[in-house]
Amino acid sequence: MRSSCLLALASWILVGCGGETHSVSGAGGAAPAGTGGSPSRGGTAGAAGAASGGLGGHGDGGSDGGSGGAMPEPEGGLSDGGSSPTDAGSPEAGLPRDAALPREDSNVPRRDGAACHAVERAETLAPGFHVDPCSYVTWDTNPPSSGSHYPTWAAYQEYTTPIPRGFWVHDLEHGAVVITYNCPSGCDAEVALARQTIAAIPDDTTCIQTAGVRLRFVLTPDPKLDVAFAASAWGYTLKADCFDPAAFSAFISAHYDHAPEDICSSGPDVSIGLPAGCGEPP
Repeated sequence: MRSSCLLALASWILVGCGGETHSVSGAGGAAPAGTGGSPSRGGTAGAAGAASGGLGGHGDGGSDGGSGGAMPEPEGGLSDGGSSPTDAGSPEAGLPRDAALPREDSNVPRRDGAACHAVERAETLAPGFHVDPCSYVTWDTNPPSSGSHYPTWAAYQEYTTPIPRGFWVHDLEHGAVVITYNCPSGCDAEVALARQTIAAIPDDTTCIQTAGVRLRFVLTPDPKLDVAFAASAWGYTLKADCFDPAAFSAFISAHYDHAPEDICSSGPDVSIGLPAGCGEPP
């Protein structure tokens, strides 16, 4: 009987110890992924940063991999200190997102420290009918990229006061690019940057030779714009929260002189003698 008791006691000790070892297996030996070693951080926060278009960010605030149970490392997760994946942009943008957003070391002016979030779109073309000068016209996009316009087109130049859209939509039909901006609180530095960007565009040698025009460009304020900066070409728009030279230069390179009419001759300065209420609703 004594042997039986000793055998039972030994079995009890073995079972008890075995159960305890199983319950705290993370404290010894090989730990399940996420429960030991270097904690995985940045799975959730890093992914959210990438989804919002952030650049150069790393995940922080993810799981610290505590000992309360197995926490598998997120698929494709990043270790602490890694960089978030580059946002490749959206299909409708037509250009990589990282080409449209300034980097952290960029000298591009920004609002509230945020990136410009430039987005390019291919727009549905509307018929380019001529309508009465200064008549009220509506367009399907903001800014316009095609559609009805006035018979007269605007001179290829910078304007310091808004000109009715009906004039410069005609410029688009001739292959021009129009850059518009709406800055109620002022954005002189960014407008200067836009001016410099246009100045850096190579000469249109054909227009120089045939019409004495260096480039078919219009730069003008536009209080009807629903973003700070935009560019229009025939059938395309680019909209941004601030002026990003890289994004606007890429847009110009892709869409300048791609329109139904290849006309270099410049129109008049339509800001001179403009009737009150021109282009406004009746």
